Amino acid sequence: MANNNQNQRLNGFTPLSYIGANAIQPTNFTTSPDAPTVDDSVGFNLGDWWLNTTDNSIWYLAATNGLTATWISISGSGPGAFLELTGNDGLPVFPMDSDIDTVGDGVTIDISDNPGTSTLTARLLPAVPLSLTGNTGGAVPPTAGNINIVGSVDITVAGNLATNTLTVSAASVTPTSFLTQSGTATPAAGILNIFGSNGITTSASGSTVTVTAGPSIAQSYITSPATGTAIPAAGVITFAGTGTTTVSAAGSAITISNTAGAPVVTYTEGSFVPFITVNGVNTGTGFYSRQGYYVQIGNVLYISVAVSFGTVIGGNTGPIGIGGFPYASAASYGTANGNFSWVTNPLHISQTSFYLVGKMVINTTYLQLYHWSSATGTSLTTISNGTFQAGNEPYNITLQGFYFI
Repeated sequence: MANNNQNQRLNGFTPLSYIGANAIQPTNFTTSPDAPTVDDSVGFNLGDWWLNTTDNSIWYLAATNGLTATWISISGSGPGAFLELTGNDGLPVFPMDSDIDTVGDGVTIDISDNPGTSTLTARLLPAVPLSLTGNTGGAVPPTAGNINIVGSVDITVAGNLATNTLTVSAASVTPTSFLTQSGTATPAAGILNIFGSNGITTSASGSTVTVTAGPSIAQSYITSPATGTAIPAAGVITFAGTGTTTVSAAGSAITISNTAGAPVVTYTEGSFVPFITVNGVNTGTGFYSRQGYYVQIGNVLYISVAVSFGTVIGGNTGPIGIGGFPYASAASYGTANGNFSWVTNPLHISQTSFYLVGKMVINTTYLQLYHWSSATGTSLTTISNGTFQAGNEPYNITLQGFYFI
């Protein structure tokens, strides 16, 4: 607390000495090497002045209640004090409430303060481009210090505030049309249907569509005569000629030619196991014996069959025949419009005056048996289980003839 010296009457006498009228000099003036505090209230009057001789700052007493005081700083004129600041333009800036704000523009310069150390720190902000120029459209200036960079179609731009990073990525491409061998398919509402036909089926699981060939699409090819089976490899089957035979292809046609000009004759021979049929189906009839032999010359197949069997089984009274031949018959026939040249008449059939005829069924490997009477001119009619007299087994049939394959 400073010592207030109020003995500053104009005459210099003590106030206790009465000498008549004694005019009051101006407000009291106190000097001290420190600034006044709220405790400097006793012995001071409103309007008193205080000089801090350390920094030459001037204070005056603005309010007091006898216990606390409110001192207001007026200005300072010594070292460390200032009355104004002047910028590059030369115009002075004066304090307001003993303060001059120092701020940056927020774009290129930032100024931060530290009250604890009475420090102002200026720093340069990261450089901001004045403009960006793309492939077209010219230079683009920033708005409020910002230039937007956005992608379109197949490009995306993602920003990361934590790392101040923009990442440019190629977006996944979604096709808008699909070309096929016979047209172009366009998705509707984002959906593209993939269907199969003519034995082709499609299925889907996850991101995979599977196209499957049905049973109606050939997976193997059997030669005729039956000398082997060809199976496509990687979807391809090759037709190859030998000797003077050549093979050519154009469009959907394959042409097999003999370059020597002479017909190519195929000769094969072998045996087979015949069986009794009802409506062309193997009945499983029990046999005492059965033999079959064939000779193929070109597209003509010669057949010789001998069978000895019991009662026809299978519970079917339809047409009875003999099957198991090695090759299917063609649309054209051999001897007598498909009738075999000779069929023995088995014993113990009910129509004893009739004799049997064998006739191939088109595009099959079996013939059906008919009976015919030369005496009455009766036309050919099929025979069935009832034709045979039960209990008079075995029934013996032999036949010979040929048909086209």
